Parts: sequence; C-alpha cells; structure tokens
Amino acid sequence: MAACATLGAAQNDRLGTATASGTARINGQPAVGGVTLSNAARLSTDDGAIAVSLASGGELRLGKATDVVVSERNGQLRVQFINGEVTVTSTTPVTVVSPINVRVSPTSGRVSVEVAGHKPTTLKAGKTGDFYGDIMLSPKGTSSTVVITSINS
Repeated sequence: MAACATLGAAQNDRLGTATASGTARINGQPAVGGVTLSNAARLSTDDGAIAVSLASGGELRLGKATDVVVSERNGQLRVQFINGEVTVTSTTPVTVVSPINVRVSPTSGRVSVEVAGHKPTTLKAGKTGDFYGDIMLSPKGTSSTVVITSINS
C-alpha cells in the first residue's frame, strides 16, 4: 500500500495530472495513462500505481491497495486518507484527514506533525510517530519526504 505526495496548493480548481499503471481508478473510473485531475479527486489502486504531478509543483504517488481523496482547500492541499500508504515530499503544509490510525515516518528532512489539541511533534528522517485523526504536516526547512501508513490498533 503506497501513496506519495509532494505538497502544495492547486490553482484554478485543477489539482494536476495523474499517470496510472496497473489496476487503478480515478473517481471510480478505470485510469489509463495521463488524466487531468479536478478538485476533490478520489484515487484508488488495487495492484496498480498512480503518480500525480500537482499543479502547485508537487507530486503525489499511490502504490498498491491505497485509497485517498485529494483536494485543495483555502490554498492548501488536503488528503483524505482512507487506507494505504502516502509518501509526502513537500515544501508547504498539507492536511491529512484520517478516521484511522496512521504512522508518520520521514525518509528525508524533518516534519512537524500537529494534531488538534496537542503540542506539535517534530520528526526527523528515520523516526516514526503514530497519530489518530486529522493531522497537519509542515516541512521543516526547504523540503521533506514523509511516508504516512494506515495502521491497525
């Protein structure tokens, strides 16, 4: 299960361009080749993958068995996490909306993870943290890459 995101705000209701391989769906339709994404796109993979080049300059990747809804809200990228794994390479904050437990694992740089009502936690490459509910990821420095994985608890 894998999804990757390079974050930033979308412009003009266009999130970016998705390229799919294997068994993947965009808004419930089979995804083949390159597809332009509008705001609030549901991206799902079975045994396939989807790579999204965001209009804001970032990238979102989904690997096998991942399901997310990606949108832009108030100039900020939002990922509604249903299941799977999300890798975020970002220069700007992203909101991850999640009704499940997620594990946040930076693979490069550092990221601040903020959960409502809690003190922000800063994680650096090689460290992990488990979180529940909506979280705000903010890169520390120029960029960071973070893997977000659904976990059972």
